[in-house]
Amino acid sequence: MPWQCPFATKFKGQRYFSCKKAMKDGVDYNLKENQLTVFCASQYWCNECNSVKNTPNAKQCYDFHSKS
Repeated sequence: MPWQCPFATKFKGQRYFSCKKAMKDGVDYNLKENQLTVFCASQYWCNECNSVKNTPNAKQCYDFHSKS
């Protein structure tokens, strides 16, 4: 099974990952405009499984954010 970033999250109706590490307290991420501010760049759409998957760069991103 491919590695899955523990900071990646999806909101109801969302077809992409958001980054929990980039989220700020007091912001309503149920609003689409706020979701786009925490969009995860380390992802791609898999046509085979019809869902979002992490790119290999997601592990590097996780390692970077884990240090802070």
